Order: sequence, then structure tokens, then C-alpha cells
Amino acid sequence: MRHRKNLSFQRKSKKRVSELGDDASLQISLKESFQIALGFHQKGQLDKAAELYQNILEKDPTHADALHLCGLIAHQARNYQQAIELISKAIRSDSGNAIYHYNIGVSLIEAGRKKEAVISFRNAIRRYPHSPESWYNLANLLKQQGDSDESLRCYRKAVEIRPDYAQAYFNMARLLKEQKKYDEAIAYYRKASEIRPNHAQTYNSLANALFAQGNVEEALSCYRKAVEVNPDYAEAWYNMATVLHDQEKFEDALSFYQQAISVKPDYVDAYNNMGIVFCAMNRYEDALRCYRKAITLMPNVAGCYNNLGATLSDLRRYDEALSAFHKAIELNPRYADAYNNMGNLFKNQGNPEQAISAYRKALSLQPDYVSALNNIGLTLKELGKSEEAISCYRKVLSIKPDEPAAYSNYFYLLQKMCFWKESNPLKSRLEQMTRTALGQGRKTFETPFENITYYPDPLYNFNVARTWSDAMAAAAANSGLRFSFDKRGKNDKIVVGYLSFDFRHHAVGHLIAGLFGCHDRSKFRIIAYSYGYDDGSEYRRRIAQDCDEFVDIRKLSNTEAAQRIYNDKVDILVDLMGHTGFSRMDICAFRPAPVQVTWLGFPGTSGADFIDYIITDKTISPESHEPYYSEKFVYMPHTYQPNDRWQKISDKKFARSDAGLPEPTPNPSQEGNAFVFCSFSQSYKIEPVMFDIWMRLLKQVEGSVLWLIESDPTTDRNLRQEAQERGVDPQRLIFAPRMNKSEHLARHQLADLVLDTMTYNGHTTTSDALYAGVPVIAMLGKHFASRVSASLLKAVGMPDLIVHSLEEYEVLALRLAQNPAALSALRERLENNRLTKPLFDTPLFVRHLESGYSEMMNIFQQGQKPGKIEISNI
Repeated sequence: MRHRKNLSFQRKSKKRVSELGDDASLQISLKESFQIALGFHQKGQLDKAAELYQNILEKDPTHADALHLCGLIAHQARNYQQAIELISKAIRSDSGNAIYHYNIGVSLIEAGRKKEAVISFRNAIRRYPHSPESWYNLANLLKQQGDSDESLRCYRKAVEIRPDYAQAYFNMARLLKEQKKYDEAIAYYRKASEIRPNHAQTYNSLANALFAQGNVEEALSCYRKAVEVNPDYAEAWYNMATVLHDQEKFEDALSFYQQAISVKPDYVDAYNNMGIVFCAMNRYEDALRCYRKAITLMPNVAGCYNNLGATLSDLRRYDEALSAFHKAIELNPRYADAYNNMGNLFKNQGNPEQAISAYRKALSLQPDYVSALNNIGLTLKELGKSEEAISCYRKVLSIKPDEPAAYSNYFYLLQKMCFWKESNPLKSRLEQMTRTALGQGRKTFETPFENITYYPDPLYNFNVARTWSDAMAAAAANSGLRFSFDKRGKNDKIVVGYLSFDFRHHAVGHLIAGLFGCHDRSKFRIIAYSYGYDDGSEYRRRIAQDCDEFVDIRKLSNTEAAQRIYNDKVDILVDLMGHTGFSRMDICAFRPAPVQVTWLGFPGTSGADFIDYIITDKTISPESHEPYYSEKFVYMPHTYQPNDRWQKISDKKFARSDAGLPEPTPNPSQEGNAFVFCSFSQSYKIEPVMFDIWMRLLKQVEGSVLWLIESDPTTDRNLRQEAQERGVDPQRLIFAPRMNKSEHLARHQLADLVLDTMTYNGHTTTSDALYAGVPVIAMLGKHFASRVSASLLKAVGMPDLIVHSLEEYEVLALRLAQNPAALSALRERLENNRLTKPLFDTPLFVRHLESGYSEMMNIFQQGQKPGKIEISNI
């Protein structure tokens, strides 16, 4: 805030000679002395002026003008206390002089006595209301005291008196901008710039207001005007860079940050922001150099250490990152951001409890810290503590009702825990948020996985996935890392690299466990790139053993991992994750292999231009669905899904009593009593419309039960409550505890019929049921995730269990439940088909897969663009 500090001189004595009485000759002499002193003062000869003023005061200690001007000399010498004392005496001698009140106000400001200064300027205005400077300085002081309305009134009075008062317009505009009254602020900045067309700061501030209003292009134009007027205006260069940074025009932003630094070499903020830009461009080493330069210039800035730590954490240099976060906290013990980032580090290291502790520390410092609350919610969700996670998201939304990430996570958890009454009204709002982001060309907060789970709309799914993949592609492009395959020699064998977090006890791990050992080593070299933790499972051990090379890339950054894959001369890189949790599909965005494929983990398109093919089949991805995929189809002849032919089914014989299921009656084939409907899909896949059908089936099939997989106490309780509300005894819902896979497969024999879920089918869940010999009723849906069970049923020779509507679904389920002979025939046929049809023929599946890989390489080596591949049945 700039006050008007120019002191005003009294040009002549107010006393007239005729008023001097008997001491006229003395007063004439004093008058002449005063005029001489005033002349010296105006010429800047302050010592001479002061000496003469003192002479006058020795003769007349109440001489107001001499006291006042002595006060001015004291002010000019920065002896503000003396100035205040002298001008106060002048006021006591002549209290009606507005100039005295104005100048003592200026001295009071410099002395830090601003409340008294307000009184002085008000006194000056009462005596002379036409002084724009008095109104201006009063406005500045009132703004500092928080009286914005009165401050604005005073500024307006100043410019009313003096229409060309540029600084008053400028300060008024700044106040209005702080109040977010951007239109008025911009108008006053424009007025100030008209009066002072060569004032760079006005253009800079006008640009700031325009940017805050969302007028980016005009803001940039005004920043350019500012640096045109003053090329050494570092702040304007910096602000222009910040706007371009916000617009993700990273190269331009870097150029202007560098220009700011060339003008001001110790510009710490510019170095810090350059680091942030380099991070966004995946140029992490450049970012580290910037942060370290900023720290060298100013070692006590906690924010630079925090950003350094975050970048080191992105590079998986966790020890160095942790040290940087500790330094940031040492410099600023209340640094919530540093604790939040430390939590992210612990979470990425696989230490969720430490992560939550760090997030909670951030929250204790900043109770409304939305990011920390979100992170706690995500971590609790991953730990299976869904109720606590929901509480976190509710807290976030109480602080920021339309926080998209929290809204999306909250909705997903409510669905997962079957809080349907609470979740259903949120769905339309979430869709609105997602479609708004799509319309604005932004990455959606709703993940592609969440989107496919609740929206069977392949075009919508594709558009959401594309925003995530485009963000990955942009980051990879900005990194500057490029790979060329033109000069690389041809491998003797096709090198296939499989990339995943899930080489472990996980649904994907279960499906692919038998895959790697079946590859033809005379033609293929198989490398697994794992960035998941070693869970010590048999699945992990078997996969690692069956690959030619098993590479742990957990501690490698995305760029380092891509470089490793390239150096290994991988021909075909198969991403097994897609847009699922813990995915690092970003690695593929660097194009470290000439042919890149998405498969299995994510039931949908990657939406990525850097992925060439998707392994699928014609049931899941009919040709009419081509517009909904970014990849070219590789059609497997039977099903896209591999299965492990050799997975073990325990020899343990389960009794219904072991599972809490009702025993059959003496003649169940006649009455249908104790019929066990089963759905072992995860709870997030269960939808009210399907649950309605399941409950109607229980009502129509006397004594029947619904056997579900155990989730958590709240979810199980919610499902039983929903059953009761539909007129079904909640005890007819039986929850199966989790157990090891071989025993889980064995207990399937207790089920009579598996009921598939609708929008997101059982995938591995359906395979498990079919492998265990239990028929599955499935409805063919509209998108990948809702068509998988149909694909599996065709591949096992049971297409008659596929329906095309909810009505057909209910009719077929009821018919089979009421017709034991028909159901028995189905089970017998399934048992015969299980190891004779293609679904569980792992070696055959791999031969077909290898045929696809060979064709992909032929297309690449012939210089052709990727195209649809149809694999013939061998």
C-alpha cells in the first residue's frame, strides 16, 4: 500500500501586519526571517533553514509555521517522533490549519502510529475537504484496518476531487480485486493505465485481475505490455510464466521463468516454479536442479524442501525424499503440506499405517485440509476400512461439497457397502461432474474403472479413459525421452514383456498363473516386469519361475522403467493393468516397445494412442464396437480370458453345515427346498435392480437361500436390511468367509446355481464357478465389463445360460431352481465340457495368443500400421 507522503509547505504566514499590535517591528523582522528560512528549505538547504527556524522560535516559541516546518525537517531526517512533537505544537498554536494535520498524519504513519494517523487525516479533511491526498491516505489506512467499504468511499472521493489521480485508481482497483469484484477492479486498473500509460505495475496488476476473472488471453497481453514498458520487471515475467504454467503451456512458461531469473538472478520463487513445471513434464532431474538452486539461494524456505521431497518421492528415491520432508518440517513445524506428502511417500512404500499417521498430523495442523482427508479416505479404503473411509469423505464434502475426487470416491464406497439409498441420488451429480470435465477437455476425477463399473455405455467409458491416457501421453511427451526402433536389430525370438502390479495372489495372478510356462521358448522370450510387492504366494513364485526373466521395477521411476524395457529389446509390451488400482500404465506412454498391447486387468479400452492392440473376442467386442476403442482388436477365437488348467481344487469335502447353509430336505428334487443361489462377486458389483430379482427368486423358491461372499459387517448388514425391506427374511442371506483358493473352489459344490451380476459381471469369479462345475446365469450387456461372462460361457460350451434381458434372467433362474432334472443335466454337461472345451485349455490359449503376437510383429516389421487381427482356431 503506497501512502501519499509528500509533505506540504506553508507558503506564507497567515498573520497580517495589522494584527501585530505593539510588537510590529519585531514581527516584521520575524516575517522576513521566516521567508528567508522558507527559501532555504525549498532549495533543500535544510541546515540553514533549521537554524533560522530555531532563531524564530527562540523569539516566538508559538510560531506555528516555524514549528511546523521544523517538524518537516525532522521528518525528512527520519526523526519521526521529533517531527510529531513539533507539528503537534504547531497545531496547538493554529489548530485550524489543514496542512498541519495532514503532515502530522504522514509522520504518524512512518512512526507506525496508524490509528492516530487516521484521526489526523480526518481532521485535515474536516478543515479542508478538497485535498485528494488526505482522502487517499485515509483510504489506505482504513484498508489496512480492514474497513474496506469506508476505504473505497475515500478513494472515490479522492478521484472525484482529482480525476487524474492514477495511484488512487490503482489502490482502489487492488482493494476491489481482493474482494473478488473483478469487473470493477479491471475498470479502475484500466483508468489508471490510461492516466499513466507507461506504468508497468498497473499493467501487471490489471493482468492479475483479468487472469483471476478467467480472461487468460487479455491477461497475457497485459503482462506483455508491462514488460514492454519495463523489460526488467521480473515480477511481470514471473506472472506471465505462472499463467502459461496454469494453461499447461510448459515450454513457454519455462522461457518466461528463465527471463524473470535473468532479470533477478536470486528469484527463488521462479526457480521453485520452474521445478514444478519440470515435474509436470516428467523432467525430474531438471526439477531437482531448480529446487536445489532455490535452496542454495535461500536455505530456509520450507516449500522448496517440500517440493524437492515430492520429486524425489516420484523418482522412488524414498530415503532422500524423507530427509527433504524432515528438513521442511524442521523449518516449519506446522507445514501441513509436508506431512501430507510424507504420507504419500509412506503409502507408495506400502506402509499404510505410517501414511495415515502422517496424514492425520497434517489434519491436526490444518483441520480443513481436503487433500489430506482425501488421502486418508483412499488409504483406509485400500485397507478395507470402508466405514472410516466414508467418514473421511463425508468430512471432505462438508468442507467442499463439490470436491470431485472425494465425491467420486464417496459414491464408489457407498455403492461398495450397499448404502443404495444414499448413493443413488449422488449418481446423477457425479455423472454431471464427469461430463462437464469431458466437455472442458479435462481429465475426469472419476476413474475409468469407476466409470465402467456403473455406466454400461462404451462411448462414455471410452471418453473417460481417453482423458486419463491423454494426460499420461502429454507428461511423457514433455519429458523429452524418446525411443527409436529403426536401427535396432531384429531379435532371434520375439521378446514379450508383461507389465503388472498383480503377479501375486490376485484375480489376475490366478488367471495367468499357467500362462508363462506354456509359451514356446523356441520362438518367444518372456520377461515379466513387476512393480507390485512380493506377497510370498505360490502365484508369485510360479510366475517368476516360469518367465525367462522376472524384473522387479518397483524402485525405478517411470522413465527408468521405460528405459530398462527398451534396453531389454522388448518387441511386444503387454500391459496387464490398464486403468486399475496401482497401475503404472504411464510407463507405456514413453513407448519403450515397438508394439504395445493392453489386456486382461482392465475390462475396457485404454483410450490411449500409445497402445496399439487390445486382446479381446467377438462376444466382448463385436465389430460394431470398434468406434469405442482406441486400439485395434486382436480377436481370440474363443475368449479373451486365459485360465489356469492346473489350478487345484481341494480334496476337502465340505458339508452344508460347514458353510452355514441349510441341509436339503429328504426329497429336494420335488420341493426345491434348501436350494442355494450363489453370487461370490464383490459387493460393489451388486445393484438394486439385480438384487430385486434375487429377492423375488428367494420368495418364489421355498426354503432357498442366497450365498454371498463375506464383505465387511456393515455391507453384510446393509444387504440383509435390503432383503428385509423386500419382504425376505434377512437370515436367508448367508455370507461365506474368505479362504484359500483351492478350498474356495471346493466349497462351490455346495451351490446349486450361480447368479451373475449385471453391469460388471463376474470375471475370474465366473471362471471359478465354471471350473468348480457350477452353472452360471449371465446377461449379455452393452460394454466390455458386462459381456465377459457371456464370453466365458460360450468358451465352455454353455451358451444357453446367456440371457439378453432381466426378464429372461429371472425366468431362467426360476425354471432351473424349480426343475432339478434340467439343472442336473446342465451340471453334468458342464462337468464334461470343463476340460474338453477351450475355456480351461491353457496350452491352446497360449498357442492362439502367440499366433496373435507373431502377426503383430509381422505387421510392424513390414512397416504397416496396426490393424485388426483375427486368430484362427488351431
